[in-house]
Amino acid sequence: MSASHRASPPVALHRERGWDQVLPDLALGMQNLLQHKLRSLLTMLGMIFGVAAVVSMLSIGAGAQQQVMAFIEQLGLRNLIVEAKEAPSWQDLQKMRKLSPGLTFQDFRVIRANVANLAEATPRKRFIPSKMIPKPQREMPTVYGVGTSYQRIANLHLVAGRFYDEEENGRAAPVCVLAQAAKVNLFGSQDALGQYIKVNTQWFRVVGVAGQQLTAGTQTPGLPAQDFNNLIYVPLNAAIFRLEDTYSQFRDEIDGVYLRLKADADVTSAAATVRGILEANHRGADDYTIIVPAELLAEQQRTKRIFDIVMVALASISLLVPMMQDRDAEVRAAACQALGRCREVSAIPALVEHFGRGTPPESVAAAEALGSMPGQSLIALAPYLEEEAKVLPALEILEAARSPLFPDKIVELLDAPQAPVRRAALRVLVNHDEVDAEEHLVRKLQDLDESVRIEAVELLVRNGSTRAVPALAALLVVSDELRYHAIRALGRLRAETAAAQLERLFPRATGHERLEIVAALIRIGAPGLLPFLKSRLKDAEPEVRRVAADGLARVAPASELPLLVHLAQDADWSIRNHAGWGLGRLSLPQGRDALLALVRDTEPVVARTARAALAKLPAA
Repeated sequence: MSASHRASPPVALHRERGWDQVLPDLALGMQNLLQHKLRSLLTMLGMIFGVAAVVSMLSIGAGAQQQVMAFIEQLGLRNLIVEAKEAPSWQDLQKMRKLSPGLTFQDFRVIRANVANLAEATPRKRFIPSKMIPKPQREMPTVYGVGTSYQRIANLHLVAGRFYDEEENGRAAPVCVLAQAAKVNLFGSQDALGQYIKVNTQWFRVVGVAGQQLTAGTQTPGLPAQDFNNLIYVPLNAAIFRLEDTYSQFRDEIDGVYLRLKADADVTSAAATVRGILEANHRGADDYTIIVPAELLAEQQRTKRIFDIVMVALASISLLVPMMQDRDAEVRAAACQALGRCREVSAIPALVEHFGRGTPPESVAAAEALGSMPGQSLIALAPYLEEEAKVLPALEILEAARSPLFPDKIVELLDAPQAPVRRAALRVLVNHDEVDAEEHLVRKLQDLDESVRIEAVELLVRNGSTRAVPALAALLVVSDELRYHAIRALGRLRAETAAAQLERLFPRATGHERLEIVAALIRIGAPGLLPFLKSRLKDAEPEVRRVAADGLARVAPASELPLLVHLAQDADWSIRNHAGWGLGRLSLPQGRDALLALVRDTEPVVARTARAALAKLPAA
C-alpha cells in the first residue's frame, strides 16, 4: 500500500468532522434567529431597504445620465458649437466691449477659413420676441436665425414640409420652420403648413415642421438650458434684416456658431484652433464658450462611473477609508466625495492628507468634503495657510465650513500679494465673531484691486453694516468703477442719510446707474421719494419709467389714485401691470373701473394682475 493511500482515511475523517462542526453551528444560528424574531426581522429589513435604496439611486442616476448622454450625442460628436456669453449688466458689457466686440461675422469667416476638414458651418442669431400672433398658449418661442446648413449640422428631422433653401436665405425671405412644441404652442392640433405667424411686426409663412428633439437640462455642463422643441427657425438674413430691434446694438453681432467636421477630422485639434482664433480676436475676453460634444460625452461617462462608485460606497462607510488608498485616482476622489456627504469627522486627517498631496481631482474632492465638515474640526489645515499653492483652496474650505479658526492668520492674509487670496480671506473673516470684520471690510474699500473692493462692498451689504454708509457714500464721488456697486449697496442697506446725495447724482449718472439709483431710493423710502418718482415718469429711457412706476405702485398713498388710474392706460404694458398691482394694494372702490379695463388687456400678465387686484376690492 502506497503512502498516498495510507493518507486518505485521515483526510476523509477530517472532512466528516468539519461538517459535524458546521451543522450544529447552523442549527444554533437558526435557533437564535427564531428566538429573537423582532431583531432578526428589523435586521433583514435594514439590509433589504439599504440595498434597495442603493439600487434605486443607481437606477435613477443611470437613467438621468443616459438622457444627458443621448442629448449630447444628438448635438453631434463631430460638431463644435461656439456660444456667446451675455453680460450680466450694462456696466459689465461696457467693460467687455473695451476688450472685445463680441462674437461677429468676422470671427465666423476667420474660423471657416482656418479650421481644417470643415464640412459645414453656419452662424446663428437668436431673438426672443416681445409679441407674436397667434398668441402662444405657453412660453414664448425663441427665434433662431440660421443658415440652411443648420438642418444637417443639427440632424434636424422634418415631419412636414421642407427647410428653407439658399435662395430664400439670400433674399431674407419671410419663411420659417416650426419645432414640434412651437407648432403646438401656436396652432394646437391644426395643420401649420402654409399658415402665417407674426413675430413682433413681421409676418412669416410656415414652410416646415421639425420633429421631436431631446432638450438640454440645466445639469448638462457647458450648455445653456434651452427647449429645442419650442424654437422657430428663420433664414439668417431674415433674422438680421427683419427682426433687429433697438436693443440689438447692445448684443453681439451673432450669438452662436455651429461647425460640422468631416469624418476623419480631429475634433480636439479643431477645437484648439477655434479657441486660439477667438482668444486672439477677443483679446482674452471671457465672452464666449466653446462646446465640444465629444468631450462632454467622455466627461459624462467618467462622471457616471464616479457616481456609481460614490453611491455604492455610501452603502457601507467602513469601506470608504480603505478606498482612499486605491490605485485608481478616480476611485480615491470618489471616496473623498462620499466621506464628505457622510460628514465622517474621523476621516478628516485622511482628507487633509489627500487635499495636500493628492492628484488634482483628489485635492478638489477632498476640499469639497472638508468644506462640509464642522468648522471647529479643521485645525489640521493650519500648515496649508502658509503654502502659496494651497492657501486659496484652504481658505475656500474654511469659508464653506464657516470655520472660526485662525483669526490672526486670516487678518494677515488680507494683505496677501494675490487678489483672489485677499478676497477669500475677506469671505472667511465675516464668520469670525471675535474679530471686528466691519473695520477690515471698510479698510479694503481702498484696496488697489477693483475685485477686492467690490467683494468688500458686497460683504458689507450682506452683513447689514450701517457703519459703512459714510465710506460707501464717499465712493459715489471718488470711484467711477465702484459707483454702481456703492449705489446698490446703499439701497440694500436702506441708507436714508445718502438719499439726497443719490438724487443729486441721478442727472449725471450712466444708464445702468440711473436704474439702480431709482431702485435704491425706492428701498430707502426717504422723504421726497414721491416727487422724485413722478418726475422719472417723464424720463426718455423706458426702463427708468418702468422702475419708477413700480416704485409708485408700492409707495403711492390713496391721494395718488388718479395717477395710478392714468398709468393704467399707458402704452407700455409693464407700466400698466405695475399700475394694476398698485390699485390692488390700495384696494379702493374708485379704482374698479380701471381694473376692469385692465382685465381685458391684450397682455396676459396685465390681465392676470388686474384679476388678482379686483379680488382684493370690497364687494360692490
